[in-house]
Amino acid sequence: MDAVNVTSREALESSIASATQGVLGLQQSDGHWVFELEADCTIPAEYILLRHYLAEPVDTVLEAKIGNYLRRVQGTHGGWPLVHDGEFDMSASVKAYFALKMIGDSVDAPHMVRAREAIHSRGGAINSNVFTRFLLATFGVVTWGAVPVLPIEIVLLPFWSPFHLNKISYWARTTMVPLMVIAALKPRARNPKGVGIDELFLQDPRSIGMTAKAPHQSMAWFLLFRSLDAILRVIEPMFPKRLRKRAIDAALAFIEERLNGEDGMGAIYPPMANIVMMYDALGKDENYPPRATTRRGIDKLLVIREEEAYCQPCVSPVWDTTLTAHALLEAGGDKAVPAAKQGLDWLIPKQELSVKGDWAAKRPDVRPGGWAFQYNNAHYPDLDDTAVVVMSMDRMRREHGVAGYDTAIDRGREWIEGMQSDDGGWAAFDVNNLEYYLNNIPFSDHGALLDPPTEDVTARCISMLAQLGETDKTSKHVADGVAYLRKTQHPEGSWYGRWGMNFIYGTWSVLCALNMAGVDHKDPMIRKAADWLTSIQNKDGGWGEDAVSYRLDYKGWEAAPSTASQTAWALLALMAAGEVDHPAVARGVEYLIATQNKKRTVGRAAVHRHRLPPRILSTVSWLPEVLSVVGAGAVSELAEHQQQGGRGRNVTLGTGEYITVGNAIDPRPILIVTGLVQEARIAAGPGMAVICSSSSPTQLRALLTVVDPETIRGVISFGVAGGLDPTLRSGDVVLATEVLSGDTRWAAGLSLSDDLIDRLTSGRRRVVRGSLAGAEEVVTGRSCKAALHSETGAAAVDMESHIAAAYAAEAGLPFAAVRVISDPAHRALPALARAAIKPNGQIDLAAVLRGIVRNPATLHALVSTGIDFNRALRSLRGCRDFLIGTELLDSEALVSETA
Repeated sequence: MDAVNVTSREALESSIASATQGVLGLQQSDGHWVFELEADCTIPAEYILLRHYLAEPVDTVLEAKIGNYLRRVQGTHGGWPLVHDGEFDMSASVKAYFALKMIGDSVDAPHMVRAREAIHSRGGAINSNVFTRFLLATFGVVTWGAVPVLPIEIVLLPFWSPFHLNKISYWARTTMVPLMVIAALKPRARNPKGVGIDELFLQDPRSIGMTAKAPHQSMAWFLLFRSLDAILRVIEPMFPKRLRKRAIDAALAFIEERLNGEDGMGAIYPPMANIVMMYDALGKDENYPPRATTRRGIDKLLVIREEEAYCQPCVSPVWDTTLTAHALLEAGGDKAVPAAKQGLDWLIPKQELSVKGDWAAKRPDVRPGGWAFQYNNAHYPDLDDTAVVVMSMDRMRREHGVAGYDTAIDRGREWIEGMQSDDGGWAAFDVNNLEYYLNNIPFSDHGALLDPPTEDVTARCISMLAQLGETDKTSKHVADGVAYLRKTQHPEGSWYGRWGMNFIYGTWSVLCALNMAGVDHKDPMIRKAADWLTSIQNKDGGWGEDAVSYRLDYKGWEAAPSTASQTAWALLALMAAGEVDHPAVARGVEYLIATQNKKRTVGRAAVHRHRLPPRILSTVSWLPEVLSVVGAGAVSELAEHQQQGGRGRNVTLGTGEYITVGNAIDPRPILIVTGLVQEARIAAGPGMAVICSSSSPTQLRALLTVVDPETIRGVISFGVAGGLDPTLRSGDVVLATEVLSGDTRWAAGLSLSDDLIDRLTSGRRRVVRGSLAGAEEVVTGRSCKAALHSETGAAAVDMESHIAAAYAAEAGLPFAAVRVISDPAHRALPALARAAIKPNGQIDLAAVLRGIVRNPATLHALVSTGIDFNRALRSLRGCRDFLIGTELLDSEALVSETA
């Protein structure tokens, strides 16, 4: 069924023209676009509280308008959500209530009573998050004992230490540095009205202690970091004053290098507000230039209307301009193309070509070349924005012959390629921000301390490289990125989208990238994704998704009302998968036309970007219309070209070119043999049958007796190992050439190209070929490792490979072993570390705590062992590519030999 046969060409063109005219009317005089970026209630509430913290003159008109806004967005549950009409959020509710009370709302007003009852029914304000507790501590509502210890001396730690500023995300980094100064000085808000919120607690708020473990945090890591917090709380007052002064000076140097004028450090509200409070605590008055400039920048984030006002978390002109320019290029026309060119020309000087930002700590040899999300944010350019700017400029020069973009495109491409992380993905602002253990520190109860690679940003970077002529066959960067996307697909077929709302957005991003990179439309991951999208289409023809899909305990798709943006994303995704003629596409286009309103827009409700600061969902006010132009325009163009016998032109941000690549797939799975549950979770996925021995050779042999060799096509031993070769470090990968046990040797191997090995060899990880020794018990001591290495020459030792190899040889199956060094040869596993890990890989919490209490000196060894283990698991995740799309060596080579 052709989409054009269902939806009249005239109606489609009329809809595109109307939406295009609406977008053109919003262009700024200098050519750029900037739309409102509305977050939840917390930023407007914090703005009110900041003014009263500083005892600024009361602006009754502004406060009244912000009060109107806060009352309007109060939920039916009585509290305030993180998204409009969303679920109750404790911290948002506490801040909104506090701000309204500060404005002058009576605690007996109906909306305040409802809010208080909602907060009480959920355990009271004690359940606020860490950020809220810091705010309450400055107002004296809670004591500083209710927040984690953040010693300012952290800024002096060397890069090799477990915690370093460059090991957390840019938004956490810029927020924490001024906050650490505040925590060191422990100032008290002026609060001239003396407003407090004790009534929101079910106990004396000054009696409460630290926060509870967050759902995303590992109990073992949490208890470890909580123990460190307790130790720091005792010894922090003993730190030398000279050291503290040196640390504060270092923090100020860090901040003042990044102040960024009125755009503010990081160009986002939280660090800007913290900087103003920090200078106040340091005794700098409101006329002190850095403080005054930052304070003016905060007011520039206000959106003030006739009846309401709110404060944005940041502004998004670069993203708004490049996305709008792309939409106008898609629509085409005498007015649209010149307007798009004007916007792209505005972007040229916004490219950062000189400042090496914080990202350079891990990529010092890469030249800058990115664009920020905001007007100015030189230290923190955005990979997502950069990729889309490059695509838009490239499209303008190719389709319309416009010159002047080559240098900008080349530098943007160079920077994107240099910012690829070791696992093949791309993050938003940083590279190799993979220190996942840090999400377990008490400060990270929000779960957004890191900026690791994500599927959506990776997809955009792949799309950019593919548009510039690369495919997964010609580019290592693209191939690594596609491999990353293959292993991050969810079982039902979707991809997570961190920076949009959410699985529909993520799936759109990835399908467009795979299509442009040359992945066959028949590839199972593309077919699974397309089937998932059609299965969740609403009855009205649209698609919808809301913020519940970001829940940490999310268990599956939940239907939501249709929106223009979600529908546009789904349409583009289906077309990228080759489904332009699918009835679902025609119904989706009909939905967009039917819901276009008289103001030439398609509505602004429920359009979200999971942007900054952490855990804040923001609404981009005109994104639906921009996306509707892209979505409807892509349908129009593809349908027309199909009628003419073509396959559709290149829709760069949308669907891309159709390139077919064949893949032969053996339907039988590979048997993956692991010892720990963490290894089994990493290996699990389509085409894999995984068994876990719980580090018991006896149990592994029993498990293998019930595996029918006719149902599998090979065996791979997969997991961590102890290092025997002294040159190997934690995280290094050993591809077994043979496995040794006693007098028996088994050949092993994967038919891997050097190119694949090279792609997985980067950063701290090396990939080597060598033999593995089999052991029936854990080999822990340095001397034992040295003796085994001398006897066998093996690179590493583990407890599963020899058993798996024997099974494969007996069954006549191909066999391979992929092992990552967890404890290097030079490291003797301490007794506490051995006791801390149960046979199934879980942490024995009681053993950890008993060991620390008995001998605090073992804490360092335990932390070092944990860091090595986590590094090995991260590396193992990257090695999952060895399990996908590779061939095992012929089974005839895998026979046992007796020495």
